[in-house]
Amino acid sequence: MPAAPARSAAARASSTGEETGFRAQAAHPLENSLQPTNGLHAPGELPAGIMGATTGGARPAGPSDSVQVPFGRHLQELCDELAARFGRSGGPRLTCEAADEGLPMRARTLFALIAEVLVTDAFVHGFPPGRGGQIAVSFTAGQEGWQLTVDDSGNAARSPGDPRDENVGIARQLVLQVGGRLVLAEVIGGTRCTVTLPRPGR
Repeated sequence: MPAAPARSAAARASSTGEETGFRAQAAHPLENSLQPTNGLHAPGELPAGIMGATTGGARPAGPSDSVQVPFGRHLQELCDELAARFGRSGGPRLTCEAADEGLPMRARTLFALIAEVLVTDAFVHGFPPGRGGQIAVSFTAGQEGWQLTVDDSGNAARSPGDPRDENVGIARQLVLQVGGRLVLAEVIGGTRCTVTLPRPGR
């Protein structure tokens, strides 16, 4: 029975999204090793504010993907940690709604790292000092795959070359490594990134 979809706390109007994604051409993507962020970019090349996001989630591939690891509680704990690290008085409020679905270790590592990159980016680059708002993280599980959404009401990631655009690019590269897809939706204010990863065999 698929988990009920979680609604984002930052409700805003949305229109057609811009989708980027590729399918793996050989084995299922989760059979391949997941590369950490600092394998994609040298430390000096990472945008400011994202260095911290490469330390908690980037780990070598763990046990066999036959082992299912609960993810919902882990994601909630990660969000609590990021709120404590980057939150400030008068700043944005971070919420998390997550199905406590068991995930293969590589999928769990991927989603945790992407959530860390995107939430850190929202805190650091999305909200100038003194500006409040919302950062909403949600994770849902369906029969076809898993979906992670990071939705914020801060400055939009729109201009190529700005830090927010670069950090979305980091998340996109991580997603492409495992054959998933990332959608950067068109929203009225703020940024919404949705990452979808198919279940093995789908």
